[in-house]
Amino acid sequence: MIRWKILRLSINSLLGAILFWSCSDKKTDSGRDIFLEFSERKEIFLGFSGLSSDYLQSLSWRNRSSGLIYNYVNHSFDSLFFENDSLIIKSGVQMKFDGPGSVPRFYSFFSMSDSILIFSGKELIIKSSLSSQTQKFHLREFSIFDPENPFQNIAYSPFFPIECNYYDANSNRAYFFIQDSRNKIFDLVWYDVSENEFQKVPLELENEEINQMILEVDLGKTKMAPNLSPELFVHLDKVIITYPFKSEFLVYDIRKNDIQRFFPKTFGFPARIEAPLEIKNEVSFNEALELIKNENMKGRFGSFSFLEEEEIFFRMIKGRSQGEVKNFDLYLEVFNQEFEKIGEQNLSDLNPDLDRRYFLVNDKIAFVAKDQPDEDVMYFYYLNIRRSK
Repeated sequence: MIRWKILRLSINSLLGAILFWSCSDKKTDSGRDIFLEFSERKEIFLGFSGLSSDYLQSLSWRNRSSGLIYNYVNHSFDSLFFENDSLIIKSGVQMKFDGPGSVPRFYSFFSMSDSILIFSGKELIIKSSLSSQTQKFHLREFSIFDPENPFQNIAYSPFFPIECNYYDANSNRAYFFIQDSRNKIFDLVWYDVSENEFQKVPLELENEEINQMILEVDLGKTKMAPNLSPELFVHLDKVIITYPFKSEFLVYDIRKNDIQRFFPKTFGFPARIEAPLEIKNEVSFNEALELIKNENMKGRFGSFSFLEEEEIFFRMIKGRSQGEVKNFDLYLEVFNQEFEKIGEQNLSDLNPDLDRRYFLVNDKIAFVAKDQPDEDVMYFYYLNIRRSK
């Protein structure tokens, strides 16, 4: 049983909201206590960089205080340097859309020692960090993909973290999902950067259940559906796979080629999102938008992240939206290294200004604020999670 105690709470000023809980069940976490502490609202001047809080969508750290972020507006890789609460932004060189060395818009990349690995739909791009030199490979060039099948795409779906958390630097491999949009099948694959090869992971995903949860709206010449692809997180020799519509998750052990399933109990939100109603008839574009909006109002389970100092996994859950899509409660789940759930908290009760997007800085969680009144400034909050020793 989890017991909650509020030690000090200043919601109005949002100064140092601290929450404490203890686990009386020693089997789950040896009886150690966990503390949550929010900072006051922080701000970072983005001004002349071209970055915007609306377009923070892809970030890759070199370490926990410096990294690269994709500047969607300028189409460049900008360098980020965090020092305490200050952020230094160094604008990168704008990339070309056409011609030699060009790079299309993308959502996923990994920063490596001397190059950047970019995934864009059907292409894999290796860009030098020191020059404009690029190498491009189409999926059909690799043996595990069918060269006659144009429907295979790299699936990208992180809903909460803006970091790319599925590259393993130790093995120099990137893990991600390939979706066949024709038969709606997802496969987990890895790409070996050193060998320039793909391999399929011998894991059967719950594709039938995924398809049952996706509302596909018929517009006549085209179809529209919300993105409900599974998500993943790579940590050491483990790949953690989550589904956006249920609390259950899988842990794939890379070395042992073994799969474990976990079914954590939930308290403040349902363990499963309700399935959509089947829409058999063709609808108008506006009707389709309304149907998709209603689906997006539902709750959603996020992918995992890991805090090194405290040696804990965590993930975010979006509660069902009320009235507007952005009006929802944000929940935190905490797990130990054996993936036993050791805590759950409605973070919106402590700070109602939290957006769903977050990233890690020096083992702290930085949440983007919902309220962003100045387009040249990004407002955010730090959340510290600490365990008693």
